[in-house]
Amino acid sequence: MGQVQLRALGGTYARHDHISRTEYCNSTAIAKMMKERTLSFGRCLEPGTLSVFWILSRGRTTAVSAQSKRVIAEAHLAKQRGYPIASSPSMRVVIAEDSLIYRALMKRHFEEWGLSCVFASDGSEAWALLRDQELPTLALLDWVLPELDGIDLCRKIRSELGVERYIYIILITSKNLKQDIVEAMEAGADDYLIKPFYAPELKARVLAGKRILDLQSTLLQTQESLRIAATHDALTGLKNRMEIVGILIQELARSRRNGGPVGVMFADIDHFKSINDSIGHLGGDTVLKVVSRRLTSAVRIYDQIGRYGGEEFLVVLPGCDLQGTKTRAEELLRTVRKAPIETSYGTKTVTVSVGIASTSTNGFIKAEELLNSADEALYRAKENGRNRVEAPLPQPVFEIAQSQFQEQSSSLGNAGLGKMRFTEDIDVGNE
Repeated sequence: MGQVQLRALGGTYARHDHISRTEYCNSTAIAKMMKERTLSFGRCLEPGTLSVFWILSRGRTTAVSAQSKRVIAEAHLAKQRGYPIASSPSMRVVIAEDSLIYRALMKRHFEEWGLSCVFASDGSEAWALLRDQELPTLALLDWVLPELDGIDLCRKIRSELGVERYIYIILITSKNLKQDIVEAMEAGADDYLIKPFYAPELKARVLAGKRILDLQSTLLQTQESLRIAATHDALTGLKNRMEIVGILIQELARSRRNGGPVGVMFADIDHFKSINDSIGHLGGDTVLKVVSRRLTSAVRIYDQIGRYGGEEFLVVLPGCDLQGTKTRAEELLRTVRKAPIETSYGTKTVTVSVGIASTSTNGFIKAEELLNSADEALYRAKENGRNRVEAPLPQPVFEIAQSQFQEQSSSLGNAGLGKMRFTEDIDVGNE
């Protein structure tokens, strides 16, 4: 079974080295041929082209029209002569060349090799193209260009475009002295090709550049995966404790500069241990994931939410005073308890208790103070019946309650509450 491509370039006929005249196949002809032979086709994603993929069935003989016979014969001829198989472009080639002869020559070669390319006639135009590219880009730059020459363009690319958008540069020139090559490489070129060039050598150097860009794309994807793994909770997909506390510190710094308040919420799933005991830890994991989604849907798009540890979540609300934080917390309560959570191991109605605090109340500056205030409010929400919101107590009632809270925590040996919470080890499991 063979697979070949017929390409029509914006007109009735397409011209290239292997097939001088390939008839444009419209959708009616394709549909007719699909009925007459076992053929399949698809469209290439390159703009301005129509690519038809023919898969010819083995050994089948069918009466076909004269047009179909001609197109099939041309498809066989294209296959025999190595016409490229199209694919969605994974790399864009930008060619900066002011010579019409070399532009036409390279255009023909790159079409033969199945690579997408765009042309610029001067350095400024090339810079505009390179700056706006989203795909991994390989640049072929002539040394001598109007407005901005190849050497200056190399330096501009390296100084103004970050490493995350690395552009592989091949400098093409008739200069062949050793010091010219050294100057080009020091300016930021990755490779150097002397005119007049040998087409197979150009292809080899371009493919070498493509391998480098493919490797860089893989490394960037791996780097992003590692970043996500380091900053997000694996079970719920929310930010982990280290990341959400870091965000709180950033918001407090912004609050000091801008003068706006910052609110925080501690939300804790009620009776989570009994949930684990009744439907198992896998069922408990499902509950955690569903609650995480509901919490996310209940906050504003610019609020931040993370899993603080176990069944507890921390929400950071920029611009919220205490009343605004309480309003958001009550909405969060309603969202979590709106419907039972169904798991493969049973159905549970889940509620949360929420403790809130805001810099607008006591003028907290440090993240630890704000978190301790919200944590003490959460403790009182648990004590007062759960499934409710509690705010910090006003002074001096706050000082009395804090003293009582610390005494109770000490007598119970509770290392998971109070001021020790902020410095405890990060908990990422389902306890």
